[in-house]
Amino acid sequence: MNIRGSLRRLYNGLNKHAARHIIPALYRPVAAGKLVTMGNGHGAWRVPIDQLRADMVCYCVGVGVEASFDVQLAENGCQVYSFDPTPTAIAYMETLDYPRDRLKFLPIGVWSENTTLEFFMPADGVVNLSVKNVHLTGVSVKAECKTLTTIMRELGHDRIDLLKVDVEGAWKEIIDSMVADDIRPSIFCVEFDSPTSTLKVANTIRQLKRIGFELADIDRDNYLFVQSALVR
Repeated sequence: MNIRGSLRRLYNGLNKHAARHIIPALYRPVAAGKLVTMGNGHGAWRVPIDQLRADMVCYCVGVGVEASFDVQLAENGCQVYSFDPTPTAIAYMETLDYPRDRLKFLPIGVWSENTTLEFFMPADGVVNLSVKNVHLTGVSVKAECKTLTTIMRELGHDRIDLLKVDVEGAWKEIIDSMVADDIRPSIFCVEFDSPTSTLKVANTIRQLKRIGFELADIDRDNYLFVQSALVR
């Protein structure tokens, strides 16, 4: 039994629980048109349906074993690129039925620099790996990671219309890199997962607001931001 890992999970859970209750009391989402749920279960996200277009370039960072949101975007005509370098995600995508002409899976990670990172195995009963070693397992695999800027250049994209980040606690580094590199998706979906805190989430909301994002929805740990021009 991993006592340290169990204590870490308890500590992270308490921080996440506090953020779930305090942040909605501090920040009121703005109206951003009609929101609809896309995807299923843990893979579901609320997005402004009237802002989705068939020519959108969508980057979905983090797959695990749930890509229903990515698939539904593709089925609605968007060009979707899903990223996850972990063995679990790679095996899952190999067996998943999805429109391969509109959804491209790339087995690489997204990070704040181009590097190789360790992705740590989760505790028993948990699926997704994490660079943060949130369960203190000490068992890991190494995988290639790239910045959003590098990936965009390699794929020939000059914009990201929708960005989803669901990366088991590694969201802050990706957001900092996105801000520094002046990447401004029209729609930004992010899970503020552990390790997190109320202060960390609040500071990130303010950081995104300074560069033109408005908070449009909160669903437990899933947050929706849109560019201020989309606010009605």
